[in-house]
Amino acid sequence: MHAASCQRIMASALAVSLCASLAAAQPVLVNLGTLGGNHTRGFAISADGTTATGVSYTTDQFSFIRAFRWTSSGMQNLGTLGGRVSMGRGVNADGSVVVGDAYNGADRSRAFRWTSAGGMQDLGTFGGNISLAHAVNADGSVVVGRAQTSDGSQHAFRWTQSGGLQDLGTFGGRHSYANAVSSDGSVITGWSVYGDNTTTRAFRWTQATGLVDLGHLGADYSEGTGMNADGSVIVGTSGNALGEVLSFRWTQAGGMTNLGSLGIGSRAAATNADGSVIVGNFIINADQETNAYVWTQAGGMKDLHALLTSMGTDMTGWVLSSATGVSADGKTIVGTGFYNGAYRAYIVSGIPSPSAAMIISSALGIAAARRRRH
Repeated sequence: MHAASCQRIMASALAVSLCASLAAAQPVLVNLGTLGGNHTRGFAISADGTTATGVSYTTDQFSFIRAFRWTSSGMQNLGTLGGRVSMGRGVNADGSVVVGDAYNGADRSRAFRWTSAGGMQDLGTFGGNISLAHAVNADGSVVVGRAQTSDGSQHAFRWTQSGGLQDLGTFGGRHSYANAVSSDGSVITGWSVYGDNTTTRAFRWTQATGLVDLGHLGADYSEGTGMNADGSVIVGTSGNALGEVLSFRWTQAGGMTNLGSLGIGSRAAATNADGSVIVGNFIINADQETNAYVWTQAGGMKDLHALLTSMGTDMTGWVLSSATGVSADGKTIVGTGFYNGAYRAYIVSGIPSPSAAMIISSALGIAAARRRRH
């Protein structure tokens, strides 16, 4: 057989084999549904990728909005603390603990910690009226968020069952928020203002160091929104000298790295256990409309909707506007999109690892090039 013919056959065989591999790895998009109303939003996913939380309208969608806990069995209404509204904002590693905020009987928002055995627990305040919980560590024992003081300021907190609310302080200004916590509960990120109450900086907190300023990309604003399992990688958003708002990835060795944008700005929301996969949204126009993205060290920032379409996922009726959480292995993402014109929480599962996706894509390209040459 002629050498060129052999090469064509091998190229075709390689393409067929790799297409089969790609099909086997095809991600699945799941609509999480609602609690009876028209809209839902997905905010966080467990490290094992099995449980999501967020907020859904109920049948009386003008009055009642509820935190939900979603598993493959369906969507569970987590109730409130006596008021009309609740939101689920964080979930622990195995999905057994959900945190967020809920109105009490006086219509004041209070941070809560939910378990199936104990229901919603009000985590209190620093003497003010409101508090919100944003994240929880792997075993559910440490909750972080923000709580109002008696003078109306809001301070980042770290909560434990034995110690209650611990005030993490500020950089000298009135406010600080805690947005994410490491798996063991020892490292926290968020943002705080300085004494001018304008300059806002992302921080990394430990008991030993207190709040440490992570810097910025050229403007007076940065915010930490997510971190990896051991707290060595922090992601967030910062302004730059051009007035843009852009995603960043921070490490102790490399400092704050600009992740860029696929539009006119971007916001990072979360990262996986080793910090190699980041999710968020990029701003597509002056009206601040957004699309979801996924970022990897190898591939950079990708439009999540376009990526899924290219991998054969059925995206009929969907526009993915945000990605807000990612599992420990980086293969399952939660977020919010428009499904036939209504806000809907979604989960995408079965996303290949960055290295596997690149190998398949590259090999298919090589096979196609060989066919064109011959």
